[in-house]
Amino acid sequence: MVFVYGSLLFFLDWWRLCLNLDFMGGGGGGESHTLKLYKEDEVECIEGADEISILKFCIAKYGNELIEENREKREYGDFGYEYTMKSMLAEADSIDSKDKLIALFNKIYYFITPRDKKELVEYEKQCEEEYDRLYESAEKLMVEVRGYNEKHRLFDYARKATTKDFQRSFEDIQAHIENAEDYEQIVALYKELTALIKDIVANYNHYRGDYFPYKINISTKILTPKQISKTKIQKSMEATFHETKLKDTKEIMDKLDLEYSYTPGKIDSVPKVITYKDKYRFSNKDLKTDREHIETNAFFIALLQAANLKVSAITKAYERAEATSGYLTQIESKYNERVNDLVTKRFNELYKKVEDNQYEFGLKLEKTQINFTIFRGNNKDEVLELDLQSEGFKWFFNLFFHLLYSKTLQKGSVVLMDEPAHNLSIPARKEFRDFLKQYGEENGITFVIVTHDPFLVHADYLDEIRIVQNHTKEDSKGVEILNDFSSISSKDTDALLIIKQALGIGTYILYPPNLQIIFVEGITDYNYLTTFKILKEREENKLCSVVFLPIGGLGEKGDEKEILEKLLQQHKEPILLIDDDGAGKAIIKVKEENKMESLRIIKLSEIDSKLKEIEDCFDKKDIEKYGLLKKDSNGKESKEFIKSSKLSSAIKKALLWRKADDDKTQNLIEQSTKQNFYKILDYLENL
Repeated sequence: MVFVYGSLLFFLDWWRLCLNLDFMGGGGGGESHTLKLYKEDEVECIEGADEISILKFCIAKYGNELIEENREKREYGDFGYEYTMKSMLAEADSIDSKDKLIALFNKIYYFITPRDKKELVEYEKQCEEEYDRLYESAEKLMVEVRGYNEKHRLFDYARKATTKDFQRSFEDIQAHIENAEDYEQIVALYKELTALIKDIVANYNHYRGDYFPYKINISTKILTPKQISKTKIQKSMEATFHETKLKDTKEIMDKLDLEYSYTPGKIDSVPKVITYKDKYRFSNKDLKTDREHIETNAFFIALLQAANLKVSAITKAYERAEATSGYLTQIESKYNERVNDLVTKRFNELYKKVEDNQYEFGLKLEKTQINFTIFRGNNKDEVLELDLQSEGFKWFFNLFFHLLYSKTLQKGSVVLMDEPAHNLSIPARKEFRDFLKQYGEENGITFVIVTHDPFLVHADYLDEIRIVQNHTKEDSKGVEILNDFSSISSKDTDALLIIKQALGIGTYILYPPNLQIIFVEGITDYNYLTTFKILKEREENKLCSVVFLPIGGLGEKGDEKEILEKLLQQHKEPILLIDDDGAGKAIIKVKEENKMESLRIIKLSEIDSKLKEIEDCFDKKDIEKYGLLKKDSNGKESKEFIKSSKLSSAIKKALLWRKADDDKTQNLIEQSTKQNFYKILDYLENL
């Protein structure tokens, strides 16, 4: 499932994507399909962007096309070709020179030559063989360690000799090894695993050695990873270009069949796309550095950025300290005030910790080392080890410093997240969902979430869901995006069916059991009612006890009985809110004729005689402001309302996507409109 949290206005303009990029992975349409569809969406013309942005876009577009083409042909091998191509694509992010970007595009455009193929295939073969060898060895080692632990309490006794949580570290590495994608990853993880095993065995033997004669020895079964040289593939990268090198932006655009139009100067037009992978985590060793290496330490770069400090300020402080005794202590106190005001408070606010259990961060400037310290509450006698904290804390810590305050994230960025927060508790996952939505809205960041986790679905935001599934037509290949899950058969009342199928769950998972379900005629009614339900909850600071679910309309004449029977199959005592029109009167008649006593149908006019359909709730000023009336071919407005999921979803976002203290919100909707919707909500809550 993918959700998009954040503003998408320019995103839609520049990338020509359909509405929101919210998907749900169903029928095998997982992360790789979703990202492919996202990154390779057809763009025929880019207007108004600067040359730097256009060149970066062209590099990303063409490079990803080559990667996908290589995957399909399997001609050069994924390990060699794809690794190198991705390295070059990553290089483009850090380049702000037009000439260097053109040179990089040429390197990508003319990368693979016939004489390179043999070298790449051989490189890929060696990588695959070593990957299999290390993976098999790692599996055997992990089985043996688990066996020793069951018989001899290996982790428990090893921990008694130190403060390390060996079991948690072992389980983390095991999970990463099981998901290792290539040779580079498996080598690093295998070394990490074997180092951990040696550490566990040494601490176990040390603790039990004095009175327990049996010694554990696993080291004889540990392999030494082979070093596979990249020399050949690097030479391939440096291969002589053809004489027809592309010389400017226009030639590159022509090669990609893109119309060429840009404006001089640097304009932040094309969004930066970031794929966030939470498996690359900060550990204890990252929280310490020195003056020579602070500029290359990713954690301290993020920390200083969050604290609005420059790396040069730290290095200059050390230079001054050489001549002024006690200066480091003085400047440390000053910097920690800023860390507390700009980092610690924000972290606790987002992590939602109660005051007594909040975390305290500190920066310690010592003569030979710079340390980042973590305390809990007011207990500053005990420095907490990051590696020993809960999985939930470590996950959020990495999200906070690795992404939210990294140099890569900026206003307008699009962040792709594949199955995030899966290791958090259910309440924590729901808080994570709400946090991302709020953070994206307030900072202009778009989060695209690919997930199968039902607890990241919110019953009030079903309009944000998109389904990614295999093509259903026999002659079609690949996957397709269903942009409107509510575009269901007019006879079908279960709008959640395709969502439930994608997640493999029952309806009860998607909303709390203590809420009253109100079925409404379609997605337009759903969008408007959930919008004002959320606004009411924010104003009154309490939850509304109803949840709305759309059905596919009231059907054609003769379909009414089937629709009502399906509703009764879904819910024992369903409540259906309908318009006071011909279709509404017809379905009430069918209900009465078939004596469906457990089904309750409520017409809007029963709540307020002025309301015939849901759009009647809007004040005349809002109707004009949001263009809710249909127009004829001459542009003249009629009296008929537009029933559109796109329009209602856009209005929903306009009213809800803003900061809580934004005064402009008061001008977005008339008070009379809110009162009309609130009247409906009050009535339904008191049923």
